[in-house]
Amino acid sequence: MKKILSNKKEIKVKPKKLKEKAYNKIKNMILNLELHPGQIVTESNLSKTLDISRTPIREILKDLEREGLIITKNRKKIVYELTIKEVEEIFDMKKIIEGNIVKWAAERGKEEDFLKLKKILIEIQQVFIDKSENNYTTELINSWIEMDKKLHSLFFKMAGNNKAEEIIARLNPQWYRLKVGILAIEGRIEKSLFEHKLIIEAIIEKDAELAKELMQSHLENLKVVLINIMRIFYYSRSSIKILKNI
Repeated sequence: MKKILSNKKEIKVKPKKLKEKAYNKIKNMILNLELHPGQIVTESNLSKTLDISRTPIREILKDLEREGLIITKNRKKIVYELTIKEVEEIFDMKKIIEGNIVKWAAERGKEEDFLKLKKILIEIQQVFIDKSENNYTTELINSWIEMDKKLHSLFFKMAGNNKAEEIIARLNPQWYRLKVGILAIEGRIEKSLFEHKLIIEAIIEKDAELAKELMQSHLENLKVVLINIMRIFYYSRSSIKILKNI
């Protein structure tokens, strides 16, 4: 049990709490790309960074491996790097599920839900204003990600399909990493905000088919942008390996 001092009083911190805190920290480092795909992670480095013993770190890495965020390769722990095929599959699943979710939201939503959507629409317009004033900031990107989570949660509530929400929730750890990378691309956050604005407007107007079409178009746009970047990255990395062997 670790001991810390606070106002000259000794406070005992339970190992379980320390492990939970360290788990959340390491997972967030992966999701926010502080630990980037393909990066080797070691128990010793994480232990020093988080000021915690190596035993819980070892257990945490096993947990993250079960979640698909870490892999073991040549006896090394590596942050899992999605393949282009896996990215395509994630987007294709989301297009089918989330396209229908916004369609059902438009068809099944209650008046109180439409009022909430109108409030979120105002918030999105405010983010546009903040973007023009502050340019790209981590705070701006994080605020949009939080707003996006709230928005999609409302979509699922309006659609009334718990199973679809469970499936998407299982994709979310990998999806979050993709989204952070996409939003860092110049001009992408404005495009994403605008596309969501159109989707919300279609739902409010109860145009179910248009809402579905717009959501699927939004996700297809993201897929194309990300896969093009991945192809450039993989090509560059392959070229470097070839040059090193010449």
